[in-house]
Amino acid sequence: MRTSFLAVVCVALATMVSCSAYHVAETAPTEKLARMPESTASMGEDMVAEAEAFAVTNLNYRTAYTKTVTRPYRSASHAMGNVYVVPWVNDVGAESYANGEVPVPVGTVVVKEHFPVTESGMAAEEVAAYLVMRKMDAGYDAEHGDWYYAMVDLASHEAKAQGKVGMCIGCHINAADRDFLFGVPDSVRAN
Repeated sequence: MRTSFLAVVCVALATMVSCSAYHVAETAPTEKLARMPESTASMGEDMVAEAEAFAVTNLNYRTAYTKTVTRPYRSASHAMGNVYVVPWVNDVGAESYANGEVPVPVGTVVVKEHFPVTESGMAAEEVAAYLVMRKMDAGYDAEHGDWYYAMVDLASHEAKAQGKVGMCIGCHINAADRDFLFGVPDSVRAN
């Protein structure tokens, strides 16, 4: 079940022509993207090894990171709006993220849990997948805010897509003026 949900999320994201930007506290349609960036694996071997190790170590995010919301909220941009999310942020960027200060510091990590939407329209109780964003050193991908992305499979704890992932960049580019971060709605923001 969990692996198949991740596959659905991947397919849904990959086939999106456009996405909706989640501006803090509101959903707003965005222009269609002229060209979605290609998914690339243009990282060196050392960067790939670091990224893979990073994705595995993030399994402790619930004890080491700050939960940024009081409850799951429906994401307008992930899985075409068919998922609730809970973002967690590491100590490096937690204060900046919570206050909407951009750019966030290098080393900031955002882990976004995905909960499927149930038949009643509410969030499922169990996490089905999680996505990771890590603010890398300047020059990693300057055109797209120097963000590393990973889609992590819960069953294997492996990053199924990682690095400069085109489907992630293609949506987050709509938040370029906010360091490629959409933030969270005020109605669920943790104090």
